[in-house]
Amino acid sequence: MNPKDFYDRLIASITEIDKRRIARLLSQHVGKANAVKKATIVAAAFGQVNDSTERKTREIIADMVTNDHFPICALSGKGGYYLAADHDEALESARELEGRATEANARAKALRMCNLPAVLPEERAQKAQLSML
Repeated sequence: MNPKDFYDRLIASITEIDKRRIARLLSQHVGKANAVKKATIVAAAFGQVNDSTERKTREIIADMVTNDHFPICALSGKGGYYLAADHDEALESARELEGRATEANARAKALRMCNLPAVLPEERAQKAQLSML
């Protein structure tokens, strides 16, 4: 199974009960001073911590923020998730996400313009021949 199919199936397996479990746990962690580690959320929601349950938890949290407008925040370097206690906490987390997006876009742009070794005409011809096989 290719990774995309795997993740599509994983996402399709998410239930409203999973979302409620995570929401219930997060309701006990209001404010950035009360952040809870992702592993704690994963273990409480799914009973075990592995790549699949971690991915599922991240997908649920992203969905809850994006589609349900649930104020789940996280700050890099602080480790953990929490519900915003006020508008300022939500904005702080939003600004960090916007900064990461700006940085990622700058890196993508730089990769499009990066210096790469020149390909000699004979190498280009060899690659073309190989791709035709």
